Amino acid sequence: MEKIKMKQVQTILAILFVIVITLGVHTNTVALPLYGKLNNVKYFNENGQEGVFIYFDNIQKHNDFTLSNPDRIIVDFEYSLYNGASKTINVSSSTIKAIRYAQFKKNVVRVVFDLLSKQEYKIEQGNGYIKVYISNTSQTGNSGNNQNIKDNNQDIKRDDDRNSSQSGRGNVDRNSITLPDNINISYVARESVDEVSISLGNHKDYIISTLAQPERIIVDIPNVEFSKGEQEFPINGNLVKSIRSAQYQDNLGRLVLDLNEKSLYRVNDTEGKLILSLEKPTYKNISYGSIGYNSKNDRIFFSIKGAKLTEGGKDLKRHYTGRYDSTRFTYTITFPSEYANLSSGIMKINDHMFESVTIAKNLIRKQTSLIFKAKDKFVYEIITRPDVNDTVINILKPVSNSEKLVVIDAGHGGTEPGAVYGKLMEKDLNLDIAIRLNELLKAKNIKTYMIREDDSFVGLYERAFIANSLNAKLFLSIHNNAIGDPNFDGTMTLYNVKSSEGRDFNSYNFARIIQNSLLKTLGSKNRNLRERPDLVVLKATKMPAALAEIAFLTNKGDRNKLQTPEYRQKVAQALCDAIIESLSKVK
Repeated sequence: MEKIKMKQVQTILAILFVIVITLGVHTNTVALPLYGKLNNVKYFNENGQEGVFIYFDNIQKHNDFTLSNPDRIIVDFEYSLYNGASKTINVSSSTIKAIRYAQFKKNVVRVVFDLLSKQEYKIEQGNGYIKVYISNTSQTGNSGNNQNIKDNNQDIKRDDDRNSSQSGRGNVDRNSITLPDNINISYVARESVDEVSISLGNHKDYIISTLAQPERIIVDIPNVEFSKGEQEFPINGNLVKSIRSAQYQDNLGRLVLDLNEKSLYRVNDTEGKLILSLEKPTYKNISYGSIGYNSKNDRIFFSIKGAKLTEGGKDLKRHYTGRYDSTRFTYTITFPSEYANLSSGIMKINDHMFESVTIAKNLIRKQTSLIFKAKDKFVYEIITRPDVNDTVINILKPVSNSEKLVVIDAGHGGTEPGAVYGKLMEKDLNLDIAIRLNELLKAKNIKTYMIREDDSFVGLYERAFIANSLNAKLFLSIHNNAIGDPNFDGTMTLYNVKSSEGRDFNSYNFARIIQNSLLKTLGSKNRNLRERPDLVVLKATKMPAALAEIAFLTNKGDRNKLQTPEYRQKVAQALCDAIIESLSKVK
């Protein structure tokens, strides 16, 4: 009887403790939004003054500039998301032709003002919105907002300076550019494709690579001497902005194709001529019945609602058979129809990855087949996710051993928030840091793959299987911590050494480098390395893997720091430094 009473008392005390903690959480927490989400764009005309309201739930940073031929005003919102298709507001006023907005890059929302002629403009920022005023220069002349106009002209001036320096080189025939050493370049636009032809003369070797921020394609030609120094040739094509030439190293000439945006390119080498065909990638998020397709991020996938094509995780049981035709890039999976409620038909895609998916049902055998008609060779990683009641088919392109791919895993997401403190969710912090890290690594020309780039659910074994199929060199999972003791703070890194890892560099070495870099950069309390063979992403991955627990949401000091962009940027930089050091050691 005494034991029963004691348990009742303990239960009541535990409930009271939770209530007190919860009340404290909600009264003391001021959580900062991590990304701005575009809510609305509205045109206004107030007594002849035209402009636009751009509404966000949070505005982190914006940049504005102008473009000409045709005249446009561009406003880019960094660390911002827009969950919708590209939209156009047709205005057709005396100043503004139309207003367009879309997700320009993964973390940048772009708003474009299509103008009838070059105009002055002014930007004001309010609580949750940006207000852009457009001045009709043909009617108003200079307004009373000279400071704002001057600032905007400074941005324009930089573009004007660049254009004037190009024009100083004289008129350039973009259809025929002649360089030293018998190198000739020509450009032609073929509908949606930009084609750059490089006649190599007596030179046969070349090396092609890409650079980002800004987007460029690099062509290095050995044993070439571009004796005139750096030259720039404006192209102003659909995708190719300009072509530059320079002597990059002794006996190595370099051509740089400056691009307007990220582009897909194909290479054709025939009879001493190198032909680069560039086209704009078409990212899609479409559905056909119960099948969804998403190609907007690194993780390109199909999802089938209510389907159960596999069971389990580590010991995966497959309810389907797969057949691949490498000559036609066609992959077919067949399964009993009871495992997915699908109707026959063709899901037309026609993007840079797939032409179509055919759903074929055999009523006699009671089987369903999905026939994926792709444009390249891919690995199809299929796994059922009971948490969200679907089966996902991740489309993967494995890399070679020499490419040293890094997989970045933002912990939790979607229906799994992770640790929660008031309105502050761990999944949002993890994603913010992961995106910042990805940008830092890409700026260093390190090949990366993001497990998630939005608030979406990804299964634990799914994350590990993706990294394995990609042939990644390193796997980093980003998390934040929580504990019952509010005084407990600091940083820890988790690891698990697998038998599949090499002896020279393993998960322990990787975790130690990460922990040391975080402590050095953040100055946080050392909560040491922890071996965790029970964690799926650490035990199911084949490559060196680590899980960084940056800080504790349950500690006031850590929590306040985590809510500042400056701190999260420092975290990303520390992780970037650790990855660069680790890549120099991994084989």
